[in-house]
Amino acid sequence: MSDSRPHGNVTRLKKQLGNELLRWSDKRADGLRARKKERTRDAIGDAAVSLLLERGFDRVSVNDIAAAAEISKPTLFRYFPTKEDLVRGLRLRLGRGGRARPRPGQ
Repeated sequence: MSDSRPHGNVTRLKKQLGNELLRWSDKRADGLRARKKERTRDAIGDAAVSLLLERGFDRVSVNDIAAAAEISKPTLFRYFPTKEDLVRGLRLRLGRGGRARPRPGQ
């Protein structure tokens, strides 16, 4: 004898709200993930520029760059498959008006 309609409305509203919250949290996670990737890419680039200018291409290993960027070598390879790709990426970055920033404390 009770009307089930109010209960249906509440359930529908909860579902809509839940869907909106999921969409919002997904967008937020994507934004955070993208920003973290960009920070990591910047750290790799900054470390590479510093080391390459200091020692030269042949005297800098990917291990050196990864250590200076405070990441693992496999992480570096996720961003740049080879050392040559890293240098090409730096050239593109610098060519677009980007610049290497000194690392904090330097």
